[in-house]
Amino acid sequence: MASKNYQPVERYAHSTVKVGDYLYMWGGLPFGDLDNDLDKSLTLSMDLYHLPTGSWEGRPTNGNPPLRASGCSSAAIGNNIYFFGGDRKRVYRNSLHCFNVDSFKWRELSPSSSDHGPMNKGYCGMTSAHFDGEDYLVIIGGQGYSSINTPKQPDAQYSAGGRCKEIHYYRISSDQWISPVVTGDRPPPIYDFTLTPVTNNTAVMFGGSTDNGVSNKLYMINFTKTSVNMLEVPNPEGLVQWPKERSAHSSVLITTSSGPHLLVVGGSDAHDVWLLDINKRKWKELINLPVNVTKRYWHSLSVWSVTPTTNWIIEFGGRLSYADTAVIELRYTSDNDWCTSVIPLDQYQYLLRRRILSDWENLGTGKQLQIFQDHLELHKKEEIYEEQLQREIKEKEQIQQDRDKEQQQLLKEKATLIQQLDDATTLLEQAEKDKSTLELECYKKLKIKDAEILEEKTPVEEKKQIITDYEKLKLKVADMEEKEEHYLKEKQIIIDSNQNLILEKDKVIAKLTSKVEEQLQNEKQIITDLRANVCDNELYTTKLMKEKSQLQERVTSLKEQSIKKTSSIGLQFNYLIPSMDSLDSSVIIAGQKLFILQGDRSHSLQWEKYGFRLECPQGAVSKDTEVAVTALAGGNFKVPKGTVLVSAVYAISVSKGLLKPLVIELQHCVDLRNTSQTGCLKFVRAPLKSPNAYQFTASCDTLYSGMMYYDKKEVGHWKAMYSVVRDLEVLKRHLESKQASSIEYDDVVDSFKFIQPNGTLELTLNTERQVGWTVNPIRSPMKLYQSRVDQFPLTPSYATCSISVYAKPCIAKNPLHCPIELTGIDPSMTIYIDRCPPPSPSSMIDSTSSSSSTASISQTRRETEEGTFRSDIAHRVMTECTSLVKDCGIDIHFLVDKLLEHKIVNAREKRRIVAQESDDEKMDELLHIILSSICLDGEVFGIFLDILREEDTRRTIKLADQLIQKYNNS
Repeated sequence: MASKNYQPVERYAHSTVKVGDYLYMWGGLPFGDLDNDLDKSLTLSMDLYHLPTGSWEGRPTNGNPPLRASGCSSAAIGNNIYFFGGDRKRVYRNSLHCFNVDSFKWRELSPSSSDHGPMNKGYCGMTSAHFDGEDYLVIIGGQGYSSINTPKQPDAQYSAGGRCKEIHYYRISSDQWISPVVTGDRPPPIYDFTLTPVTNNTAVMFGGSTDNGVSNKLYMINFTKTSVNMLEVPNPEGLVQWPKERSAHSSVLITTSSGPHLLVVGGSDAHDVWLLDINKRKWKELINLPVNVTKRYWHSLSVWSVTPTTNWIIEFGGRLSYADTAVIELRYTSDNDWCTSVIPLDQYQYLLRRRILSDWENLGTGKQLQIFQDHLELHKKEEIYEEQLQREIKEKEQIQQDRDKEQQQLLKEKATLIQQLDDATTLLEQAEKDKSTLELECYKKLKIKDAEILEEKTPVEEKKQIITDYEKLKLKVADMEEKEEHYLKEKQIIIDSNQNLILEKDKVIAKLTSKVEEQLQNEKQIITDLRANVCDNELYTTKLMKEKSQLQERVTSLKEQSIKKTSSIGLQFNYLIPSMDSLDSSVIIAGQKLFILQGDRSHSLQWEKYGFRLECPQGAVSKDTEVAVTALAGGNFKVPKGTVLVSAVYAISVSKGLLKPLVIELQHCVDLRNTSQTGCLKFVRAPLKSPNAYQFTASCDTLYSGMMYYDKKEVGHWKAMYSVVRDLEVLKRHLESKQASSIEYDDVVDSFKFIQPNGTLELTLNTERQVGWTVNPIRSPMKLYQSRVDQFPLTPSYATCSISVYAKPCIAKNPLHCPIELTGIDPSMTIYIDRCPPPSPSSMIDSTSSSSSTASISQTRRETEEGTFRSDIAHRVMTECTSLVKDCGIDIHFLVDKLLEHKIVNAREKRRIVAQESDDEKMDELLHIILSSICLDGEVFGIFLDILREEDTRRTIKLADQLIQKYNNS
């Protein structure tokens, strides 16, 4: 991987540390999909940037490296680089690893644990400190989500969003975590800030993300062996220059003759560069730097002091559009000012030599000699350190050799002991085998001896048994004789008792016979009296019928008079007594109900007491339409021959004409689990007008209408649709309500019946293809079910089969005449798709010569497809696919920036979204804004699709395709 043209994988949230003349870069999250090979490469290799030549190379590492992660914190001490924590697919850790730049070997110092140390987190600050000859690591703040975590640090706060303000020391010599005492102005729970060392025991902290949003606060920090003192530098707010709030930025320390300076570049919501004079606490904005330098966040920044007055800052990675290598030159001029420029990468070495020579000429002989002496002194120290290092390496190698010899000796002794153990085991098994053989022989001998003893003992025992059985039999015979004598005595007693009962029974029968004869005489007298009463009742009934007839005539007269009197105020409907003139006295009215319907919404109304439910779709009735229902429990109803009523009868009337059919559901006593009964279930109905108010007819043989119509999508592309309904006018009104101005109706209307109850209509497309034409069903198989057709227009798609028809320009020359066979109906029939081919491109140009448009056919088609999304359809598609958008994995910061770029959100809304606690809350806020924007402008839907494709992952591209397909199918 050390080739001349090698370039590392572009990434963000990685770690870059300078040691000597090299930059060491590891970890981070690359753009696009992260497969296993790339993940493994980012874990096992280290990318190096050689400062004198400006070239990258990748080298493999060894040892025990941590798994690749983003948001790791890093710091260098000598030739060792320390890495802490990190975020790997939202799994945070608190492990600490060490990487040696000489051996390229990893070591794990503190494994990830929930027992001690900082919480599992990433995006925290880490620097080194030196006390009493010992090296320490200092870790501040960070963010992490984990249900299992370390014990909370005393006096440290933890926010619900996962942020913390922990401060820990790690003593390298003893592998020990320490909690120092914190004094001064301790910041709130924070992450994504920068912590830049100034001296061995001081550092500068700037920016970051808190629960209250991003920050621009500046802290000066002083470290001692047991405590940390933090001082917040006050912001005069407008009186002096001060950087805006930011997070995920980068900073480095610039050392000059005028003192240390802090350089801050980029960040989320901040695309600028600032320089802080640490001693004077004074900020200065550096301008005229290009956007590929300033517009980055989660990038790395490293400084290389080329000469005492010239520093080169190497920038790599970042989350936005720029992630490659960039080199910034920062020069301290003689008039105590700063000069900035960008070094072209193809002129890196040329400008480096030129800058060194130029600065050396300006230094003078004395300073050159001093620098040369300092360089020699440094070179001597490096040689001494190298000699010490080689001695230590040899000593460690000798110790390792001694350990290897001891281990080999132990292995030999172990092998000897194992052999001795195997021999002893073999002897023990042989002894057990001999013992088992001896026991088996003894057992056989004992068994033979037992058999001989049993043969001698059997005759004596049989004789004793015969004597015992004889004695028992004698006792049993004596007992039976005694029981027989007792039984004869009881039998005689029962016979005497029965004779007494017979005498008493005869007496009772004689008494009852006398009573029955007396009662019979009384009943004859009652019958005679009843017959006389019946005659009287018949006369009374005749009188009542006559009075009823007179009353009915009077009621009719009064109703006519009432209608005439109320005609002036428009009373044309009696709600609670619909057509009562058609109901005679034989009808039993169980109950009455009045439903009031509004046409601007759907209704589902239930009369649970009498098993009645009414489903009214939106737009089916006019405003304030009233439906009166009378439940009839009995009457002289006449149903079709061979059928019986299995439910109540309902008299239904409406006050205004229906715009769409209503759905009525009735409770019945048929067991739907019995398929033989289900097939016999039919609805019967009769008009409410005399004389047929009680003559019911079955409605199962309903006549259906089928119609072919076309929706033109673009030139040469149609969507052919065949719909089946009971009322053709309802279908046409439905299409008109959808504002389908491009619908072209067929003149032919088919009429038919379903063959089977709850039958199925199947459409079979002819497989023969005509030249230049493509005909494909949108859904296969093409079947329409009677039960779902009856629900039209509640579910319009279930009553329609759709077919895509394409005509290739210049190839399709003859008209299309494609047959479709309809089966499952009576009569069976064949329908046809008839289309004419589109005109050729030349004829289209001729036909539009009078127009000012000169666009080509392909351009016209593209403009038809793009930028003309209907807001209502796009809003419905986005609402139905909300969960898919949340799970597609799009970066929230990227999405916010793109929406801001297209002016779908403004800067204030962006800050509010970024300040949300969790990613779920941010995504919910974004989706709410996107859906609201689509309601107002359908073009926002197209912009959102372009953003998904620009994210350039398989998930987002697939989601964009699914959304546009769902839109086209709507």
